[in-house]
Amino acid sequence: MSTEFLGVKHSLSNRIWIGPSAEQERIAAGIAQEHDISLLTALLLTKRQVNAKSLKSYLSPKIKDLMPDPYSLLDMEKASNRVLQSIEKQEKICIFADYDVDGTSSASMLLLWLKHFKIFPEIYIPDRIDEGYGPNPKAMEMLSKKNELIICVDCGTVAYDAIEIANKNGTDVLILDHHIPDEVLPPAFAIVNPKRIDESSDLDYLCAAGVVFLFLAALSRLLKYRQIDSPNVMSFLDLVALATVADVVPLVKLNRALVSQGLKVLEKRNRPGLIALINEAKIKTQPTSYHLGYLLAPRINAAGRLSDAKFAVKLLTATSNNDSIKIAQELNELNIKRRSLENLVLNEALVQIEINSREKNSLIWVASDKWHPGVVGIVAARLKEKFNRPSLVFSINEKGTAVGSARSVPNVNIGYEIKKLVDTGFAISGGGHSMAAGIKVNHNLLLKSMEALKTSIENSHKDNKFRPIIEIDSLISVQGATVAIVEEMNSVGPFGAGNPSPIIAIANCQIKHIKILIEKHIKFICIDSSGKRLESIFFNGFETAVGQTILKNTGESFHLCGKLEINDWGGYRRVVLQVEDAATV
Repeated sequence: MSTEFLGVKHSLSNRIWIGPSAEQERIAAGIAQEHDISLLTALLLTKRQVNAKSLKSYLSPKIKDLMPDPYSLLDMEKASNRVLQSIEKQEKICIFADYDVDGTSSASMLLLWLKHFKIFPEIYIPDRIDEGYGPNPKAMEMLSKKNELIICVDCGTVAYDAIEIANKNGTDVLILDHHIPDEVLPPAFAIVNPKRIDESSDLDYLCAAGVVFLFLAALSRLLKYRQIDSPNVMSFLDLVALATVADVVPLVKLNRALVSQGLKVLEKRNRPGLIALINEAKIKTQPTSYHLGYLLAPRINAAGRLSDAKFAVKLLTATSNNDSIKIAQELNELNIKRRSLENLVLNEALVQIEINSREKNSLIWVASDKWHPGVVGIVAARLKEKFNRPSLVFSINEKGTAVGSARSVPNVNIGYEIKKLVDTGFAISGGGHSMAAGIKVNHNLLLKSMEALKTSIENSHKDNKFRPIIEIDSLISVQGATVAIVEEMNSVGPFGAGNPSPIIAIANCQIKHIKILIEKHIKFICIDSSGKRLESIFFNGFETAVGQTILKNTGESFHLCGKLEINDWGGYRRVVLQVEDAATV
C-alpha cells in the first residue's frame, strides 16, 4: 500500500505526497541488485510492472519485437487492397484530415507515400470554426464529385450523413481513425479503428498516425508480394512519434517503440520542415518527447487553431529548406498569438471558476461567447493540470451552440462520458478518447448537460479518486542527482501519457539565490545539509501559492519534488530540478 511520502499530508499546493509502497521497494531492491542498476531506476520499472525477465526488452523497445500483423485489425486488408486498386488505376484521391497534429501528421504520411506512385491527392482539412470536427455533408458532397476515393484520417468514425452522401455519388470512403465509435458504424467501404466494439486486436492505445503507420506497412507488404518498390515506412517514424506524443495517447507497448525509434529518426534531421521548426523552437539538444509535446506540437497545432491547418501539412511534407523556414516562421508567429489568446481566456476562466466555486467540484467547466474556439482545448488542459479534475472549456458561437473541448485525468474516460451525454440527448454531438474529447451543446442546455456529466462522473467514482495527490517515485540527495543517474533514469522513457516523467523528492534543503525570470518563473539554488548545491527552476511558479511562499521564505528549508533534467546550455552539462511542488519541513 502506498504511503504519505516524507509525512507530507498538505503540501504548499495542498496536495498529498504519495510514495512507493513497501512491496514496490522490496521488488525494486531485488531488481537493482540483480541487474546492477540504481534503486531509483528499479523503482520506476517496478511501478510500471516490468519484471526482471522483460527488463532488457523494455529498456530497448524495438518495433520488430512489438509490431503486430497489420491484418489483425479489422478491415485492414480490405482497405489496403482498395488503395492498391487506386494506385493501379491512378484514381483521384482525397485525404480528409483532422486539424490537429495527429491529423496533419497522418495526412502528411499518406501524401508522401502516394506521391511515390505519382498520385498527388487533394488534402482537405475542415475549418475549425466554420465546419468543426470531422467530415460534414457539404464538404463530402463537393469532394465526392471529383474523387474516386476519400481517405479520412483521425476522423470519420461517427460521420454517418457525410459518408452516406459520398456513397450516393459513387465514391468509396476509407476511415483510419482511433476515436470512440458508436455501436453501429457508418456505411464506409472500410473502417480501420482499433477502438471498434467488434475489434479484438488490443491496439486501442494507438493514435491515428499509429494506425496509418500499420496501414502503410500493410500496403508495403502487398506491394512487396508483387515485387513493386514502395517508400520505407520506417522513414515516417518521426511523424508517428510527433503525433503519438502530441495526441496524449499512452506511451505503452508498440507506442513506446514508435516514439523511441521516431526520436532517433528525428535526430537524423532528414525532414526539412521539422528541422526548420526545431530551429524556430530553439531546441539545441537531442530531441526528447518533451520537445515533441511542448515545443513542436503547439507550433504545428497553431495552424489549425488560428489559421489554416494545411500550413502544417505543407511544413511536414516540404522538401525545400527555404519553404520550410518560411512556413516554420509563420507557425511560430501564430503560436505567439495563440499564447496571448490562451492567457486571456485562462485568466477569465479562473475568475469564472472562483465566482462559481467550481474548484471544489468533481468537474471543472467554463463558457463564454467572447473566447476564440481555437484555444479552448489548451485552456482545458491548463485547468485540468491546475485542479486535477476533468475540465471543459466552451466557446459559444452566434448560433447559440456551445462548442467545447475536454481534457481529463487518467481515471476518467472523458470520451466515453461525453458519448453518454450525446446518447441521452444532453449534447448535440461529441466524442473523442479517454484523455481528450470535443463536444457541442445547445447553449440553453449547457448547465443541465454539465450537471448530468458531473453526476455521471461522480457515480462512477464514488471512492473519491479526485483528492489532490502527487506521486513521488523516489527520494534522492542533492549529491546523488548526477548526470549519470538521470541518463539511466531516462532509459525508462520516452515519457508522456501512460509513462509519466519521474517525480523525485529532495528532503530538507535550503533555498537561496532566488531570481525571478520575466515575472513568471522562479530560479534558485537548492542546498542540502552537506552544502551540495542543485540548480532549480519553478516554471510558471511566480503567481502560485507555492512560489509566493518560497519567495517570502528565502533561506528557509523545504522538501521539494519535481523532475530531474539534464541541461547542457553553454556546453556545460548539469542536472536541473524542475520543481513541481514544495512542502514545509
